[in-house]
Amino acid sequence: MLIFLVSCVPENNNGGNVDNGDSGKTTFIPVFKNSGNYNVNFLGITFISDRNYKYFSTFAEEEIEDGYYTLQLYFSTSETENYILKIPFQVVKGKKNILTFDLKDGNLNVLSSHNYVTGLKTEYKKDEDSVLLSWDYNTYNINYNIYVFRNGIFKHIGKTDKRYFVVNGPFSVNKNMYYVVPEFYDEYPIPVSKDVMCLNIPEDMVMVEKSSFIFGYEGEETGYEEVKPSSKVTFTYDYLMGKYEITFNQFDNFCDETGTASPSDYYTIGTPFYLGRGEKPALNMTWKEALKYCNWLSEKEGIKPAYYTDVKGRFDGRTIDENGNVTKDLSKVTGYRLPTEQEWEYAAKGGKNKDSYKYSGSNILSEVANYRKNPNDVVFTREVGSYKPNSLGLYDMSGNVCEYCTSVYLDYTAEDKINPFDIESVNVYKPVIKGGGYYYDENTKKLENVMRIKSGSATQGNIATGFRIVRTVTE
Repeated sequence: MLIFLVSCVPENNNGGNVDNGDSGKTTFIPVFKNSGNYNVNFLGITFISDRNYKYFSTFAEEEIEDGYYTLQLYFSTSETENYILKIPFQVVKGKKNILTFDLKDGNLNVLSSHNYVTGLKTEYKKDEDSVLLSWDYNTYNINYNIYVFRNGIFKHIGKTDKRYFVVNGPFSVNKNMYYVVPEFYDEYPIPVSKDVMCLNIPEDMVMVEKSSFIFGYEGEETGYEEVKPSSKVTFTYDYLMGKYEITFNQFDNFCDETGTASPSDYYTIGTPFYLGRGEKPALNMTWKEALKYCNWLSEKEGIKPAYYTDVKGRFDGRTIDENGNVTKDLSKVTGYRLPTEQEWEYAAKGGKNKDSYKYSGSNILSEVANYRKNPNDVVFTREVGSYKPNSLGLYDMSGNVCEYCTSVYLDYTAEDKINPFDIESVNVYKPVIKGGGYYYDENTKKLENVMRIKSGSATQGNIATGFRIVRTVTE
């Protein structure tokens, strides 16, 4: 692992080894120098600022020409910040070979792209549910690393100096992508450790790392009775959360593909008007339709769905693990889902950053939320991401639309909790709604991080509520 200390300052001031542009511009950081031409596989990039922010990149492969590589990062700074840039990566000669295993009609198709592994061959052994990879030695006698891309994660599954490797199933009808990466050691050997987890985080999601926080309202002021008593909540798993609320474009696509009726954006309270669709947050869907969207998205991406459905395809809010077994242990749930009430509030408060703001990302409501200035104002929804995000990079947590959670509305208790999730069936209780929205004015406490709302029904939507998605980061 190479570690670079970087000083990022706004307004054309240069610091450290960074060539900075204006605030919010692209920053160029030279990160590697060596002779010859190489490719660098970035296996996860972490940025830690002096304000404790942390960011993760997607898996990427970049080519170094003439021994130099410049990494382009995007910074938006309003004051000087010091960043530590940690980059675990592997220098390889040649390019990785990508294998796609696709099971159809009981037969496994093995598709190969960028066949840079010399003499690569594949043999599917159906009885053993495995694929034998073999290859010829080349003049460099190169070793190989094998990575698998599954459930949104790149994971190192093996390293061999032999001429074969066995990849075990189970394989599915959805594409299973494996990466065969030749390992090349030159003057500066930089091996990839087995414990490096390569997270392929979608551009529209952020990592929320496990930790503990105080859930609910800690103060004595009245008006917060529904979010008392507070308690210590600990998460033993990381999860990914959508940067934005699901948009009408996204939800309408789901409706078209599943035959679900698209929810209306027509506001009928007082003077009727249309709120708008497109990249504005979807709203007015039912809680169960939001669950259905999550399962649909998981299936599209070849991931085991998160929610149980009965033989008639009905939802009751219970979650399932990757084997289809009903479980309350969300660390074992791999599919897209709604956040729990505690996950939502933890993320709104900045997760491990432990933001102390009343609203998500600021104490100044107008910086982070779309809301009514006065109770009788006519306010439209705004396109997602129109305001400042919180320290995790999450937008609109304090207000564009309110957001469904996967939890049901129960009274708070004071005892410490680990990974809380108490749902048995939403048919007994009502779902929780968190976050403020355009419907509320600044004089209400409903826009604050800690507040919540009880939904009227799991089968009836409302014009003020939408949702965002999460996924547990599983082994």
